[in-house]
Amino acid sequence: MSLSTLATVARLRIAAATTKRTPLRSRSGPVGRLIAATVLLLLTSLLSVAHAQITVFTECNFQGRAIPLTPGIYDSAALERAGVADNSISSIVVSDGFSTSLYVDDRIDGRSGTLYATSSCLDKDKFDNEISSLIVQKRGDEGKMAQAARLKYPRRDNTVAVKFYSFCDYRGVEVELGAGDYRLSDLKEAGINNNDISSIKVPRGFKVIAYENDFFRGRSIALDDNDNCLRDDGIDEQISSVSITVDESLIANNSSLANSNSSSSVNQAAPDNVIAYSECNYQGLSVELKPGEYTVSDLQKLGMPNNAISSFRLPPGFSAAIYENDFFRGNGRLLEADSRCLVGDPLNDRISSIVVEASSTATQSGSSSSTLASAGSSAAAATVYTKCGFEGGRAGLAVGEYDAATLNRLGIKENSISSVKVNPGFQIELFFFDFLRGKSGYLRDDDNCLSNDGFDNEVSSLKITKVSETNRPLTPVDSSEETAAATVFGECDYTGGSVSLKPGRYTQDNLRELGIGNDLIASLKVQPGHTVVLYDNGQLRGRGVAFTADDDCVKDDGLYRRVSALIIAPTRNRNANATANNSGSSQRNALVALDNGLKCVSLYVDRNVCTANRWNDIRKRCELDQVPSMSDGYLEQHVRAGNCTTRYWSDLQERIKKPSLR
Repeated sequence: MSLSTLATVARLRIAAATTKRTPLRSRSGPVGRLIAATVLLLLTSLLSVAHAQITVFTECNFQGRAIPLTPGIYDSAALERAGVADNSISSIVVSDGFSTSLYVDDRIDGRSGTLYATSSCLDKDKFDNEISSLIVQKRGDEGKMAQAARLKYPRRDNTVAVKFYSFCDYRGVEVELGAGDYRLSDLKEAGINNNDISSIKVPRGFKVIAYENDFFRGRSIALDDNDNCLRDDGIDEQISSVSITVDESLIANNSSLANSNSSSSVNQAAPDNVIAYSECNYQGLSVELKPGEYTVSDLQKLGMPNNAISSFRLPPGFSAAIYENDFFRGNGRLLEADSRCLVGDPLNDRISSIVVEASSTATQSGSSSSTLASAGSSAAAATVYTKCGFEGGRAGLAVGEYDAATLNRLGIKENSISSVKVNPGFQIELFFFDFLRGKSGYLRDDDNCLSNDGFDNEVSSLKITKVSETNRPLTPVDSSEETAAATVFGECDYTGGSVSLKPGRYTQDNLRELGIGNDLIASLKVQPGHTVVLYDNGQLRGRGVAFTADDDCVKDDGLYRRVSALIIAPTRNRNANATANNSGSSQRNALVALDNGLKCVSLYVDRNVCTANRWNDIRKRCELDQVPSMSDGYLEQHVRAGNCTTRYWSDLQERIKKPSLR
């Protein structure tokens, strides 16, 4: 507390103590002694207050009882022990370099606001005589202390109402889960073992989809009401992942959520930039985000913990692309207006990175940012439509990965996309199956009807990326027959137009720039000493089919009208059997190296030392340079982001083993 504040409080308290109607007879008499004792008591109290980081008063204008508080988390019982009665705080002195977060409910819950300076009366903030718990912290530690409070007092929001039981008839271990997607690792963290759910209570307005396998795969059952025994559904004790959604109207009418008009005055002003909040209805911790890119570390430096955001306020002309994973990866969603409450959205409390953009209109209307996007820009990289001709339902999508469930929540049902618009500088990859699997194809330009590409009403998931240097053609092409290693044809029997190719790697983009449309290759001629590997995935993923000789029709190989990419390379061994044996041996060696690498890294994960400062040691000791899928930068990126932990390791292993899941 500053000396000027101490002097002000002392002056007010002394004035209150000496304002008596009894005439002052003698300074050495009873009244004088009373005044001296009062001043001595006050000075003793002020010395105690001077060592506190905040001091709370039971009356406005620093009147009533004064109670100093040091940094810490105070529920109603802790405040009572410190001498603060429930709902009795009216004014607060905040020392320089500190702040206090106030809550109207016990156990750091309910409507909240944060004070960074002294308040002579909390009535203007609607906190006067309303505080039941609070946190005192150094300024800048708000996020860290809020996270500590969440661990100390697990939130039991009224909307968290789905109950899972380990036995039929709602017996055994009971665990409550709120809206969101729960993989096996999430269920275990919540206290639910694998294949251990036998009955479920589902309140009105909620919907539960339970899956037999992890990552929301395999057989599933959808419930919107109680089920006292899953044995009749054939999935008893066979559940490994769960998705929970809730009707947003239920959230809007839920009395447990504070009305936005009752929030702290520090959050009342119309924002000049995007503001993210840790609670619904623009409550809890808040951070201001100017146009730019924000990773986990960026958000934490601003005071927002990872996976803690539940609502956004966006000024006109602003947009925010939110992502489930760090470095703008994983499930994404584009916000172009205020979002009062993300409960029920798969990204609630799961946001790890954000891209904020603003149009030139936003700058003219008063944004204070100096790093604004160019005129007319938007975080939307592509727009998908449910009908050809850019008609029907539509959804604007930011850079990111979109599985079937995410597209469905955005209003795009599975296998319903018929046309696509792609903004300059971006590309969209469409996949036949969920989780970015199966046949795929790229688009960098608008396509008014996907029937021409064989993708009309066939898309289950997609991925949007920026076009970078690595997306440009990888192979110089010489179309002369003399230098060609292979020639591909548009029809069987070497007809239908042809293109001759040199050795190299040809993605779908590379082939398109050579005039070879997606899924058009039907036959091929292979020059002696070369091998051609055909893929039905435009990014050379998955299993390829190898050809060392001419093939007049790839229909027998299951690739007719399905070729999206290919590789041409010199054949290392003319002996086919030797080549096959060597290939099999190499494949086995690669699998062994991968398995050994994963086991080695797991030792670091189990000891909680899989960290950025140990990465070089991990890479050398585990010989990761010999394992392509562990040395391509993907694992290193997650290690440096702090994601190489027991919580995420099972998911990281799956994605390392299957790069198509990334």
